[in-house]
Amino acid sequence: MGKVTNSNFTISKTSNEPTKVSGSFSAESLTVRYWKPMPVATEVSGTGYFEGDTLDIQVNAATSSKQTSNKIELKFTELGSANSALSIVGN
Repeated sequence: MGKVTNSNFTISKTSNEPTKVSGSFSAESLTVRYWKPMPVATEVSGTGYFEGDTLDIQVNAATSSKQTSNKIELKFTELGSANSALSIVGN
């Protein structure tokens, strides 16, 4: 079973400004099912951070459909809006 090995989250509020939420995390040996038709990814390890409407995940290692990958970046931007997007870079 996988585990989160480190996490750091911050919530801040200043007058006349929206609440800001940010954080970072690292994990190892996770099993990830992003979307049911897609194959499950196993032994997923990596780090990530989020701030505002952006979530950036750096995958250091993962296996899916008997293929091993490393150094993959998944960047979700404009989360919560009609313009949300996902960029995937890696091997």
